[in-house]
Formats: sequence, C-alpha cells, structure tokens
Amino acid sequence: MRTVGTLRLHTDIKVKPAGSGSVGGGDELGPVALRDLCAHPIVCMPPGTGLRTVLDRACAAQGLRPEIALQASAADAVAALAERGLGAAVLGDSMAAHYDGLTARPVEDADAPARLCLLWRTSHGPAVREALAHCRRAFRRGGTDTA
Repeated sequence: MRTVGTLRLHTDIKVKPAGSGSVGGGDELGPVALRDLCAHPIVCMPPGTGLRTVLDRACAAQGLRPEIALQASAADAVAALAERGLGAAVLGDSMAAHYDGLTARPVEDADAPARLCLLWRTSHGPAVREALAHCRRAFRRGGTDTA
C-alpha cells in the first residue's frame, strides 16, 4: 500500500452574467437563485467535470432543466463565450476571479461544493515538490492539506 498526500480545494459555483442582460433580479452584484440562472442560456464545462456535476445535481434537486447553450473544457473558453453574450458562464470562484469583463455572482441555492483533489506519493522528487508549492500558493483559500 502506498502512502499519499492530499490537498483538497473547495470552490463554490459562481455565475458570470453574459453581456448587458442581467441574470436574476434585484442586486446586480449579489447572489442569484439557481432558478433565475436557469432562465438564461448557460455556458459551462462539459458533463463529467466536477463543476458541471455540481450544477447538474443542484438543478435536478430543484427540478430545474437548464438550457446548456454551449460547453467548453477550458475556463477561458467558457468566459470568452459569455463575454460575447452567448450565455451566463458557470465557473468556480477561483476561475471566475480572472475575468474582468464579467461580473461574478454566487449561486445562493447551489450549496454542494465542487472539489478538486490532488494526490501524490509522499516520496517524490523536486518537480512534484515545486508543483505542490505552487498549488498551495494558488489555492491557499479554503484548501485542506494533509501532507
């Protein structure tokens, strides 16, 4: 049996409204209800990704059927499609922070976390050590490190 270290990262779903159309009502910067998000075309990651699984499960739990307008495997592509007005982008908070052309709003009633876990052998070389150091710095907020 091999011993592994883990670094668990936590992220909440965030929505980045597309174009000038507002997702939800009221506060343009506050949380948006999942039902209000689902009233708009959505741009998101493809099925099988952690964030998409969280979105799909949250919608299913509320009996919602979102219109997935477009899917992309890269956060940059999801954000670029939303910036062009093709839908509201659903991104994790660590991803959403990088796109100035869009406004991040938390989805208030999608409370299942999307988690990214990194696993590695406890005996590792310099490349893994550097990658782990970078990940720890990049994902410091909310991460749980067991090694």
